[in-house]
Amino acid sequence: MILDIYAAINSHPLSPKQFDIMTQGINSIKLEEIYSKKNKTDADNTIIGINLVRAGISKTFALPIQEIKLMYTPTGKPYIYGRSDIHVNITHSKNLIACAVSDEQVGIDAEMVRDFDLKLAKKYFTPKEIKLIENATDKNKMFASIWTKKEAALKCSGIGISGLSDKALFDDYNYDTLEFEQYIISTATKKKEL
Repeated sequence: MILDIYAAINSHPLSPKQFDIMTQGINSIKLEEIYSKKNKTDADNTIIGINLVRAGISKTFALPIQEIKLMYTPTGKPYIYGRSDIHVNITHSKNLIACAVSDEQVGIDAEMVRDFDLKLAKKYFTPKEIKLIENATDKNKMFASIWTKKEAALKCSGIGISGLSDKALFDDYNYDTLEFEQYIISTATKKKEL
């Protein structure tokens, strides 16, 4: 299995020239969504994410960037037009943009490590997961790890965050988690059936 993660930190707003250059090759529906964003940082992060995933695909699969046509399902899951052998997913958190590039269905999520919200945990986590947080040396990192794994699995499945509930982590996914600066990044891929 191929699974590469690419990440970038957006520390400065894109200039109008950078914005114009980086929107080249983005389909008109996505461009309309980008232009309608009220928050410039969100618009910039979306553009950076699209370019990051295209560059990642180019590097991982040795494809010219011009041949990579990024499209979206009705639920917002990105895919590469005409290439069922390439799977991608993108996440943004504050000023971090990350993407996963794989030859299998993949989901990725990132969260900045910060003080966790116990009410949120009780709403979306199982008692066992809450116990893991309570017993962890770093409760904030444990919360972010569980949250990102759940969201990555939902994104892998194509459901997205709207499917997040108090269900336990899905047993039919493989998870990888890493720390990048002050962020936790998790990926999920479907387990192979034997």
